[in-house]
Amino acid sequence: MITAPYNFIPLNKEIFYPDWADLASHDIPFKDDKSGEIDIEIEAMSPIFVGDFRREKSKEALKFFNHEGEFYIPSSSVKGVIRSVLEIMSFSKLREESFDDKIFAVRDMTKSGNFYFKEMGKGVFCGWLSLKNGEYLLQECGELSRISQKDIDEKFGIEFSKHFKKPDYDKDKKEQKTAKFKYDLFCKLTNRKQLKHKFTYNKNDYDRKIYKFDGNGKEGTLVFTGQPSARVENQNGKNSGKIYEFIFFDPKVVDVDENVVSKNVIKNFKFAYFDGRNTEPKESDDWRYWKKKLEKKEKIPVFFQKDDGGNIKYLGLSYLFKIMYKHSRSKGVKQDYKNQKLDLAQTIFGFVDKASNKALKGRVYFSHFKAKKPKECEVKKETLASPKASYYPTYIKQNGNEVKTYMDDDFEISGRKRYPIHKDDKPFSNEGDSENTQTKFIPLEKGSKFKGKLRYHNLKKCELGAVLSALTFHDTPNAYHNIGLAKPLGYGKVKITIKTDDAKFSKNDLAECLKEFELEMLANVQDWDKSNQIKELLSMAIEPNSDSHLKYMELKHFAEHKKELHKNGCQIFFKSYSQIENSKTVCLKITATKDEIENKKAEKKEKRIWESLKKDGNIDAIQSYQNKNPNSKFLSDIEATIKKLLCQKENEKLELENKKAEEKWARKPTDLKQLKEFLTNFIETYPDTFFGVQARNELENLENYQPQKKTKATFDDLLSAETLDDLACLLKKIATPEAPVLNQNELDKLYETIENLYNKANAKTKKRFIKSINSSYHIKRILGHNMVEKISKI
Repeated sequence: MITAPYNFIPLNKEIFYPDWADLASHDIPFKDDKSGEIDIEIEAMSPIFVGDFRREKSKEALKFFNHEGEFYIPSSSVKGVIRSVLEIMSFSKLREESFDDKIFAVRDMTKSGNFYFKEMGKGVFCGWLSLKNGEYLLQECGELSRISQKDIDEKFGIEFSKHFKKPDYDKDKKEQKTAKFKYDLFCKLTNRKQLKHKFTYNKNDYDRKIYKFDGNGKEGTLVFTGQPSARVENQNGKNSGKIYEFIFFDPKVVDVDENVVSKNVIKNFKFAYFDGRNTEPKESDDWRYWKKKLEKKEKIPVFFQKDDGGNIKYLGLSYLFKIMYKHSRSKGVKQDYKNQKLDLAQTIFGFVDKASNKALKGRVYFSHFKAKKPKECEVKKETLASPKASYYPTYIKQNGNEVKTYMDDDFEISGRKRYPIHKDDKPFSNEGDSENTQTKFIPLEKGSKFKGKLRYHNLKKCELGAVLSALTFHDTPNAYHNIGLAKPLGYGKVKITIKTDDAKFSKNDLAECLKEFELEMLANVQDWDKSNQIKELLSMAIEPNSDSHLKYMELKHFAEHKKELHKNGCQIFFKSYSQIENSKTVCLKITATKDEIENKKAEKKEKRIWESLKKDGNIDAIQSYQNKNPNSKFLSDIEATIKKLLCQKENEKLELENKKAEEKWARKPTDLKQLKEFLTNFIETYPDTFFGVQARNELENLENYQPQKKTKATFDDLLSAETLDDLACLLKKIATPEAPVLNQNELDKLYETIENLYNKANAKTKKRFIKSINSSYHIKRILGHNMVEKISKI
């Protein structure tokens, strides 16, 4: 059986989006808002270590997080632990930042004919890689050619092959497995003889071309690669282990542009060899060796594959190099985790989305938790190997007929990773074989207590209940969190206690908040309390009957289980934690009654119906809903919405009338008799519009006008005017309501007079004349629009 100190909470496909999320604010309080602080105690139930990683580069043992000699659990550590639990309990989204979405590199040799061997069967070539002006160039050497280690022994009179057989070969010596070891050994045994020689074809060994040294042959270069295991030669002929090295014949001359390796291929190549990593898994020894030569402008031997277009697809430092999986982990996240709607965890703790430039400040804060009279343990040396998400037997669901990997389009991740609680207070030891892989740290003893505070601002009661539920696993007895370093070994098991023995926060307050949260979840998520997510979470939070199943497998077992998986199918797939024999299961304690749950569901259903109607904005449907539900909880909102929609409807009607009125007003007649009739009809048709008011004013001016019995000016007087001011005065006398519109002949003569007077007048007089024309409706009427425009442009 696969054993591991971790397991997975199945991913919730259904996400709970609180309907009040968009209203969350620091400034506008909710009706049932809660603000305050709660005292909290954390007690270590096993040795605990939360590192002061400001000193992690020091060779000394890491110290517990401290300031001026006082030990603390940082607020960020507590917040991270509680948020991760709340995300599970509230059916929130899987945060993108919570998993590494890189595409993994793989060399899977567990079964012939699997995806890896199928890919490698497409052909592997060899060549020389160089770095020039920031670009990686590849000179191709064609197909692979090999030479026996024994031939190397005979050629140089050395015992090169002996070092890769037992007892000389030690599988536990990591350096003996590297290509660097072979190059150093060859130099030492041959007194730095050159690698370039001549070779001729010797034989074919299982489709592998084997060559031998020959002074008359083709020129090529000996190339060494790593030795993953010892060479074993049995009398029965069942030999195993590597016996051949490679020959790279001189490269063909090709166009330089065709040899440029794409940046993406180089990026994947470096990723496969853990380029630049100082933590496990650390940078490959062979890559470190070859990288230095590249930086010195030397060429290095590589193996590669091409795609159908002839471009370099994969690159490696050995024949069976790592290739890239087809998909990253996000492909297997069967959840709408990129939805922009806010889940409950985001609503409470806040978020920052750089892509959309949106953010929300959290409304929950934890203080630092100060240790009370702690005692330090002795220095611990542990190998803290972190789980690798590339290990598909556990990180991918294996419960079908076919083994799933990151090569499959339909794979599904196992869920959210968590470290189950260990039974005992004494952690496992995992010192490992090498001090290079060990981490030295000084934990605090079991029984250490830390005190701190939870502060919250403008939380709804159910939101506070969610936080408290995450702190206490919904008040589940004997449930523990784990925090800090070395959780896989059993360090950091803690009991969190909410202090309810003071006036600030009572037991009744706690019970009410938890009840509000459970009602909210039960109303929105079907059988929330019985869901696999809750079941697995609680199962991992309580002590098992035995924790033997929580030990890391030995390295050899990882490969063995892969082989078993491919051989027997999914019969041995990684079990859910609650299905493991030694685990325990408990039920979530629900305090709400059946009637309370049903009432909450009905309230939520009514709210969804009302919000849908409100969003559609159909006033007839809303009025019908009001008539059918006169006692609705949302009655005041319904009435306000109806009032708003009626007002909106009236405004739209008035706006339409104004538009029609404006169009008709533009066709207003200039004839006096027609004008009076037009204004009368206009007022009747558009009484409440802007232009209706204007029409009433004009009609009133017309009706109050008393015509003079004797006209004191004639058209000839206009033509005889001596100045523009005289002409303006005469126009006012002539332009009575009864005065007819001037004909074209009269207009031409008048324009000629105006033009002559214009040339004699100063700027002020001209401006005054234009103003007198534009300010008189009746002057503009008898002159006409075109004449007025013409005069203004003189």
